Amino acid sequence: MFPTRKNSTIVLNPFGSIMVSVSKGEYRYGFNGMEKDSELKGEGNSLDFGARIYDSRLGRFFSIDPRTKEYPFWSPYSFAGNNPIRLTDVDGEGPGDPMHHKFLTTVAIEIYDAAKAKGASTKGALLVLAQASLESGWGQSAIKYGDFNLFGVMGSPSKRKTSHGSVKDYSNAGGYTGALTDYFNKIDKTWPDFKAVIAKKDFTSNDIDKALNTGSSYPTDAERMKGKYAYNADLDAAGNNNYGTALFKQMNVVKNRLIKSIDYQIEQNNSQIKQIDSNLATVVILTEKGRADLTTQKETLINQNAKLTTVKTEINAVQ
Repeated sequence: MFPTRKNSTIVLNPFGSIMVSVSKGEYRYGFNGMEKDSELKGEGNSLDFGARIYDSRLGRFFSIDPRTKEYPFWSPYSFAGNNPIRLTDVDGEGPGDPMHHKFLTTVAIEIYDAAKAKGASTKGALLVLAQASLESGWGQSAIKYGDFNLFGVMGSPSKRKTSHGSVKDYSNAGGYTGALTDYFNKIDKTWPDFKAVIAKKDFTSNDIDKALNTGSSYPTDAERMKGKYAYNADLDAAGNNNYGTALFKQMNVVKNRLIKSIDYQIEQNNSQIKQIDSNLATVVILTEKGRADLTTQKETLINQNAKLTTVKTEINAVQ
C-alpha cells in the first residue's frame, strides 16, 4: 500500500491491523521514487534524494555531489552524469544503477516468473511488476530497509511502519520469494477477480479498478466495513482513487525500462564473454580449475542472455 500523509480517515486494512489511516492527499513520491519536499518550492519542485536535494525544474542538485572527487570530468551539481536515459543518481551520491538496473534484471525477472507460474499472461505479469515498482519505488524501499517487501504487505515482524501500519519483514521469511508468496495469497483471498484479470491476454484500467475495488469502483466506508476492500486506499485531493489508471500507465513505463535494462545487461554480458574467450585462448598459465571456472562463468552469462532475450521478446509483443 502507498504510504499516507495528512487529511486521514479510518478504514479497514486487509493486509494487517484492522484500522489504518487513509490519505486524502497526493502520493508523496516523485521522480526516481524519491520523496517530494514541496513545502518551500511548490508541488514536485524539490525532491529529497537523501544525500542532497534535487530541483526538478533545473535538473540540478542544490549542493555538490559528496563523491565529486570520483567524477572530476562532471559538474558536481549534475544529475546522473548528465545521462538520465542510461543512468540514475544513487541517493544523490553520483551516477550508478542504470535505469533501476539491479532491480530490473534480478528481482523483476523473479517477479515476472512467479506471476507467469501463477497463470498470469505476459501482460498480467507486467501488471504485477507495475505494482511492485510503484509500491516499493522500484525496489528501493525493500533494499533500503532490507525487508524484501515489494507490495507494501502489512504484518509482523516488522522493521518499519507507515500510516497504514507495520510493514512486514521478509528477511527471515523467504526474502523476495516469501514476499511474493504472501502477495499471491492475499490476492487469492481478498481480490480473486484480480487473479482472473492478470490471466487475461488483454485488459483495461477499468478491469483493474473493478477487480481491486478502486477507481470508479472504490467502495464506500460502509462497504469497506462489510469487507469490500480496496487494494489501495489512498485518495487524491478530489477524493478519487486512481490506482487502476496509475498501474496501467506504470505497465508501459516498466515495459520500456525493462527492455532498455535487458539490452544493457546483454551488452555487458557479451563484453564479459568476449573477455573470457580471450583469456581462455591467450592465457597459457591458467590452471585446470581456473579454466573450468571461466568456462562456468561463460555458460552462466550465456544462459542469462537467453533468459533475458526470452523475456524481452515476450514483453515486446504486449500492446
